[in-house]
Amino acid sequence: MLQELSIKNFAVIKAADIHFNEGMTVFTGETGAGKSIIIDAVGLLSGSRGSAQYVRHGEEKCQLQALFLVKSNHKKIQNILEKNDIDFRSQELLVQRDIYKNGRQVSRINGSIVTISLLREVGSFLVDIQGQNEHQELMNPENHILLLDRFGGDSFLQKKKTYQPLYQDYLDKKRSFNNWQNNEQEMNQRIDMLAFQLKELEEASLVDGEEEELEQERRQLMNYQNVMKSLSDSYQFLVGNDEHSSVDFIGRSLDQIENISELSEDYEAMSQKLSGIYYELQDLISSISNQINDLDYDEERLNEIEERLNIIQLLKRKYGSTISEILSFYDQAKQEYIQLTQSEEDVTDLEKEILQLEKEVLEAGRAISIERRQLAGELESHIHQELSDLYMEKAVFKVDFPKEIKNLSIEDADSQGLDRVSFLIATNPGEPLKALENVASGGELSRMMLAMKTIFAKKQTLSTNILDEVDTGVSGRVAAAIAEKIARISKNNQVLCITHLPQVAATADHHLYISKEVKKGRTSTSVKYLEEDEKIKEIAEMLAGSELSEHTLITARELRKSKSN
Repeated sequence: MLQELSIKNFAVIKAADIHFNEGMTVFTGETGAGKSIIIDAVGLLSGSRGSAQYVRHGEEKCQLQALFLVKSNHKKIQNILEKNDIDFRSQELLVQRDIYKNGRQVSRINGSIVTISLLREVGSFLVDIQGQNEHQELMNPENHILLLDRFGGDSFLQKKKTYQPLYQDYLDKKRSFNNWQNNEQEMNQRIDMLAFQLKELEEASLVDGEEEELEQERRQLMNYQNVMKSLSDSYQFLVGNDEHSSVDFIGRSLDQIENISELSEDYEAMSQKLSGIYYELQDLISSISNQINDLDYDEERLNEIEERLNIIQLLKRKYGSTISEILSFYDQAKQEYIQLTQSEEDVTDLEKEILQLEKEVLEAGRAISIERRQLAGELESHIHQELSDLYMEKAVFKVDFPKEIKNLSIEDADSQGLDRVSFLIATNPGEPLKALENVASGGELSRMMLAMKTIFAKKQTLSTNILDEVDTGVSGRVAAAIAEKIARISKNNQVLCITHLPQVAATADHHLYISKEVKKGRTSTSVKYLEEDEKIKEIAEMLAGSELSEHTLITARELRKSKSN
């Protein structure tokens, strides 16, 4: 359940802190006041796509926070958080998302930074947002099979998860076999090319890091004269001759300081420093001498290095910008070469694997199809009951399967199973069943969506359902029926609902009024909890507009009384 929502610098909202309760909470207010913006904030905290456009003009970032109380879905969320080393010691879950105007985004769960995909995974167990745009889910026949399967709950979806990797394995092996058959000539050409490339690289025997070592050795050889002169001159300056040796002068200086070192701590310190310098110079002279003795100019070696570097440059132009990339290319080419040059026996084995997988896919797919048809019958029954409650008792709803189970084949298989599913409906008596997307009006779609929401709410472990103007296109007694239906959902789940219907607003346990005002040229949105007489006044205005009469106030009070009854 959503307990607290904090919004800062989000769209037209400067700052808002909203406390939520169990049951049904409605949001009302004039169009454009920011009701949907609050729902957008919850959506972002559930992992929906964010954008710098959400940041209030003139601000560096927007910050969203939500505190959830986790109940029935505790174990599922706990497993996800433990897997990702996120602290979760109580039933409270603090979710935060910061969006900066430069596009950067940071998400946190209980203080730990998380990815958007992880935020979305956790959010899927916390909140379900149903809006007007989700009518399109019903209007797209490709989604009908997903809605039917969702009705099956976790146990059915788990069977699909068992089937799907089996089907993917079959698909991958089938694709490999088809590629082998259809592109044999092309593959032979590819094999020849890979063989040439592998031979060229193997003969080169590249070693990661050798180019840098060769470049350094080449620089030394090419600068032999300069290096030898610098080392020799340096040696002479330090050693000189017996009368002018720098080291000898320092040694004599050391002798003089040592003579007086016992007279003062300062002299002793000078002696020690001078002694260190003297012996360090001795070591340095020895090192320079060794370098001079070891230095050797080898023109043949220089030619070898140049030739090797030319080979490396040639291979870099072909296979990668660095030796590391060339070696990576070699590994990939080797793997591809091994796969393409598999023997005829391997291909035969692949065919056998495909046949076995085909049997397993069909067996698992048909088992799903049998259960899916049972689910379809149950869904039809539930939908008819819910539509009857919403004054569509004459409507006929059917889940259509174009093929019988006995006629299903491996050609019908996809990631969802073997079935194709579409929802058919006849909204008036005597009319033939037609595709839902070609028949239903806006109001009828609203009722269909609410019927499904009511059915699915009984199966879901979600604690918060958000309905964004799902009552569009209805009025009168249908509006009252929708209000009753939403109130029924709120008995088991927290419901947050944006509405323009007074019947729905009157049914709510809690009422938030969203308003906007302009101060100093800036628009800002505010949120207010309404007391009972304020609720009645707002419902009356929803009934009759801003000019209130005693009659509309009485009607509003009656609507509220009917809620309590």
